[in-house]
Amino acid sequence: MTTPLRWSKQSPLQSFLLLGLLIFFVGHFVLLSPSSLEDDFSGMRVINPKDLLSLLKNEPSSLSKTPLPHDVAPSYSLRDLTLLSATGNAPGFKLTARKSSTYQKEELSHLREVIVELKDGTRIESQEAIHDFKKGEIVFLGTVQIHLPGGADLFTEQVIFYSKPMTRILVPRNEALRGIQHQGKTTLQFTARGLEYIDQEPKALKLLSEVRVNLRGEKGAEIRSDFAEYSDALGQLRFGMRDNQPIQKQFVEVHEPDLDLKSRILELDISNQRELETITARTDVWFKDTHDQARPSVGTGGMGIYAVEKNQIILSDFPQLYQDNDTITGDTIIFHRDSDTVEVKQSNAIYNN
Repeated sequence: MTTPLRWSKQSPLQSFLLLGLLIFFVGHFVLLSPSSLEDDFSGMRVINPKDLLSLLKNEPSSLSKTPLPHDVAPSYSLRDLTLLSATGNAPGFKLTARKSSTYQKEELSHLREVIVELKDGTRIESQEAIHDFKKGEIVFLGTVQIHLPGGADLFTEQVIFYSKPMTRILVPRNEALRGIQHQGKTTLQFTARGLEYIDQEPKALKLLSEVRVNLRGEKGAEIRSDFAEYSDALGQLRFGMRDNQPIQKQFVEVHEPDLDLKSRILELDISNQRELETITARTDVWFKDTHDQARPSVGTGGMGIYAVEKNQIILSDFPQLYQDNDTITGDTIIFHRDSDTVEVKQSNAIYNN
């Protein structure tokens, strides 16, 4: 009968096993001893989270007046962000940004090199923006450019884009803006303070205050008013004055090198070919033409239409025209500026020789 194998002090297998365990424990304590750790990682230090965030920053200082949570890490950051927004089945807007840092607790996102495009072709872009999810608004900061479907380009320092309850673009009333638009042979350059654009029919672009428009064509003209509104559907730019000032100051003014005109309301009518057709002055119209310095002409009436292409002024609604000592009245007076001739319907002229 065979006797079972037993472990003994003389067993070779037992000796090898004990030797291996001994080597393992000795190596473990030697390699991971405190002195070894201190020697290997003595250059390391504990970094405050705020300092860590500053090390991760590689962007210019924010222009936002709204405090941003710079002392906490964003919930997530994205590069080359593309966001498509919709209301139901209707497309809303498309947002792209080079960098986006989103803070979920604050419900906002800090964007860099951002562009927003609307379904009608309107485009807003700037170097920085703050997207507030709760308010449904994006505040663009820095040098902001707005491109409108009609071909106008606007530049300002701050734009607020609202995505709800309706799509709206607002430049605060205290913010200066400038813009340019080409209308066929005429170029409109304008400045103002404040702007509002609503992407809802009937669409209208409003310049809120201190409006100055320069018409650059064959004859340059400048228009000054308190506010203006452009309707793309009507192809009309309408100027007006506020009534919270003395009535003698409530005039929209037009100045050309040899023509001064003023009225309570002024309308620029633009053709389908984007050409400036007429300038219509309404209520308390007055003009003075001085292209013939020796014989200036002064006209008044309830309405005046300046036909740009024909270079003539049509006065109606109790019109009167004064040349030298002569007074011309009638139902309608047409003053041809090129020839300095007058055409009258149902004339009642008074000549003083």
